[in-house]
Amino acid sequence: MALQFAGRHCVVVGATGVIGSSIAKAFAQHGAVVSLLGRSAIQARHKLEPQLRPYSLPETGDGTGNAAAAAAAAADGIPSAHRFIRLDASNREQIKALFGSRTLPSKPQDDASIGPIDILVNCAGISQTTFLKRTPDEELSSIVDTNLLATMLCFTYLLS
Repeated sequence: MALQFAGRHCVVVGATGVIGSSIAKAFAQHGAVVSLLGRSAIQARHKLEPQLRPYSLPETGDGTGNAAAAAAAAADGIPSAHRFIRLDASNREQIKALFGSRTLPSKPQDDASIGPIDILVNCAGISQTTFLKRTPDEELSSIVDTNLLATMLCFTYLLS
């Protein structure tokens, strides 16, 4: 069975929430290698990783098997496994550091860069639970930074 997203790198910002983790699982189920980003991504790994279909490189179709596919994927900068990376979506410097470089980190545990991206899903968000007039300015700023500015910055750095 051909997998719709085989060989594609999908990044899900806000992947540790209910919606984000469901999106990550769906992309993994369809063959994508997924980078799950969120404030609690490292802590959530033990819970979420077993729910993701393990990533396997697509067959090349020329009889050379996965060795050629692995070489092609590595040359394209696609990660070889699902990754869990801590990202506070309200932190501009963290976003710039992750999305500002197009190369994969040299060591798997070094998450200084996200690498090339085929699919980007921004679903990080926080909600306001009080009346607007009772909401402190700092909380309003945090909501705007997380829900709006983070999405804009991810795309801006991705496209630069």
